[in-house]
Amino acid sequence: MAGIRQNFSPEVRIKPFELSVNMCAICGYVGRATEDDLSNMLDQIAHRGPDAQGKWKSGNVGLGHARLSILDLKTGDQPMAFGDNRLHIVFNGQIYNYQVLRKTLSDLGHSFRTRSDTEVILAAYLEWGSQCVTRLFGMFAFAIWDAKKKELFLVRDRLGIKPLCYAVVGDSIAFASETKALLQWSQINPSVDPVSVHQTVAYRYVRGTRTMWKEISRFPPAHWGVFRDGKLQLNRYWSPSEEGGMDSKHAQNELAELMHNVVGDHLVADVKISSFISGGLDSTALTAWMRENGYDSLHTFCMAFGTQNDETEYASSAAKKLGCKHSTIYLKPDEFENLNRIVWHLDEPVSDSITIATYALGREAAKKYKVVLSGEGADEVFGGYIHFRVLRALDQISFLPVATLLPLLQSFFKLTPLKLLQALFPYPGNLGASGRERILGLIGTLGNPATCYQKLTSVFDEEERKELYEPSFKALVDEYEVEHSQYIQEMMAKHKSKVAAAIKMDLEDWLPNYTLHRLDRLLMAHGLEGRVPYADHRIIEFALKYSPKVHLSLSEEKKLLRAAAPKNIKPWAQRRKQAFILPLDSPLYNSVAKEVIQGLLKDAANANRGYFKQDILKRMAQTGIEDILRSKQAMAVALLECWHQVFIDKSSATEKIAKFL
Repeated sequence: MAGIRQNFSPEVRIKPFELSVNMCAICGYVGRATEDDLSNMLDQIAHRGPDAQGKWKSGNVGLGHARLSILDLKTGDQPMAFGDNRLHIVFNGQIYNYQVLRKTLSDLGHSFRTRSDTEVILAAYLEWGSQCVTRLFGMFAFAIWDAKKKELFLVRDRLGIKPLCYAVVGDSIAFASETKALLQWSQINPSVDPVSVHQTVAYRYVRGTRTMWKEISRFPPAHWGVFRDGKLQLNRYWSPSEEGGMDSKHAQNELAELMHNVVGDHLVADVKISSFISGGLDSTALTAWMRENGYDSLHTFCMAFGTQNDETEYASSAAKKLGCKHSTIYLKPDEFENLNRIVWHLDEPVSDSITIATYALGREAAKKYKVVLSGEGADEVFGGYIHFRVLRALDQISFLPVATLLPLLQSFFKLTPLKLLQALFPYPGNLGASGRERILGLIGTLGNPATCYQKLTSVFDEEERKELYEPSFKALVDEYEVEHSQYIQEMMAKHKSKVAAAIKMDLEDWLPNYTLHRLDRLLMAHGLEGRVPYADHRIIEFALKYSPKVHLSLSEEKKLLRAAAPKNIKPWAQRRKQAFILPLDSPLYNSVAKEVIQGLLKDAANANRGYFKQDILKRMAQTGIEDILRSKQAMAVALLECWHQVFIDKSSATEKIAKFL
C-alpha cells in the first residue's frame, strides 16, 4: 500500500513526523494487562501533559496521567489518593465551581491537603457517591478506582468537552483520553469500523459513540459508568432541555449577566489565559466579557488567510477597541504538509480543511500560553448555522402548499445566472455548478424536513454515495443509514419546530464529536487547553428555554446573543456571520492544496481499499477542487486515505510515528 507521499513536488513536501512533547491526559485499565501496557499507553498521550507524568498500579488495576499544570502547580500531581488510600483518581479538565464545593465539603468534615480541583472531586465522590457528578460545573473526564467497592467509576462532562474512550475485552477494561493510547493495550486486536469510514466521508466526522475502531467506543457525554465484576454499566445524568416556548421579554439582560458570570468562571487558572478572536459576534463578545471580568493584559490571536473574505481587519479593530495585545497568524500554504500530524492527533479523519488552520493557530498561541478561550458552541446553541435558517424558513412557510412552492424555487435557481447566485452565497469560496445542483436537489426535499436536514449536513448525498461507493461497502453501511434516517424522522416529528429538533441533534452529536473534538485534539497537540464558555451547560439550558424564533429569523441568526453582547462591541456584534472556512479554491492555497489532495486521491485509487470505485477516485483526482462542494468531497476522501497511511500502512511515515508510540 502507498505510504505518506514524501515528495508530491519539489515545492510540496510533507515534513517528517515529529511529536512535540507538550495537555492533561488520562489512561488506565482494570483486568488483564502486561507490565508495559500502562507506560505504552501513557507515551501515546504525553503531548497532552508535558509538565508531569504519574502512574499507579495495584494488582490488576493501573492508572496513568500526563499533566499540564494550570491549577495548584506544586501539589496537584496525579494519580491522587484520598480517603486513606481507598480512592485513586486520574482527572482531565477543570471544575469551575470547585472552590464552592470545597467549602461545602469542608463544612461536612472533609479535609484537604492541596488547592487542586482534583482533590475536591475525590471528596465529593466520597460524600455523595455517583451523584457527585450533578454538582460539578466544568469540563471533565475522570476515573476513580474505589478499592473498597472494587469498582472503576468513569465520568465525562455534560457536553463532551473533554475526551474519553474505552474498550472492554472479556472481563477487562481499558480507558484513555485518545484512541491511539488504547491501541497499545495488549488485550485489544483492533479492526477498522466500516460505518465510521462511511461517516467521515458522508458527514465529515465519526458520529455517536463509535470510533474508527470496532473494538473502541467513545464514552458518551453526560454519563457516568461503573465497571465491576467484568461488566460496564452506563447511566445518563444530564440531558439538554426539551423544546422551549418562552418569549424574549427579559432574555437579553439575563443572558448578558449569565454569560458574564460563566466567562468569569472560565478564567480560573494559575497561569495567564489568552483568547481567539475573529472580529465576529461570538469571539468578540467572549473577549469583551473577559475584559468585563477584569482580565487585563489580554492577548488575542486570529488566523489570516490572505483571501477576499479575510477577517483580519475586523479582528484587529475589535482587539484594539477592547485594549488587547493582538497577534495575527498568517496561514502559509506549506501548512498542508502537516496533514499527517493533524490526522494523527485527531485519531480520525475529521474531513474539514479548517483543521489545518486550527492546528497552526494553536501552535502559535501555545508558544506563550497554556490556556485559550474560544467561541466554539455559539453556533450550535444560538442557531448560527445555515441549516437552522433553512429549517426556520420551513417552519414559517409550512402552511403553503409544497406542490406550488417547489416549481417556483426550482425555476429561480435554474434560471438565475451563476454569478448572481455566487453573490448571494453566504460562504467564502466558489459555489460552482455542483453547488447549484446541490441546491436544486435540496429544494426537492423541502416537503420533508428530515430529508432536508440530512441533505444540508452531508458532504456526499445519497445519490453521490451510490456513485462513489463499491457495492460491497455500501451494503455494509446501508443498515446504519436506514437507522439514522429513522432517528432524524423521529426527532423532527417529536418537535413542533424543526429548528428546535436540529439544534437538539447538533448539541448531542455535531458539537461533541466534531466541533469540540476538533478543537481539543488540535490545541492539545501543542499543550494548549481550549475553554469554551458557550458550551457550558448553564448557557445551553438557558438558550433552550426560548423558542427558536427568539434566536433566528430568515434574515438574522443568533438574534438573542447579538442583543446580549456588550454594548461597546456593537459594530462587531452586528456583523453578518462569516464562516470560518479555509478556501481551498483561492489562488493562494489552490496549487498546494490541489497537489496534496490529488496525491492522496491517487494513493487511494492505487491502494484499492475496497471502499470506493477506483474510476471515480481517479476522476476526482483529475477534477481537482474547483468549487466549495467538490473541495469538501475531495478533502473527505483524501483525509481518510491519510488516516489509513498513518494508522494502518507499514510505510516509512508510520515507522517514524511508531518511534513515539
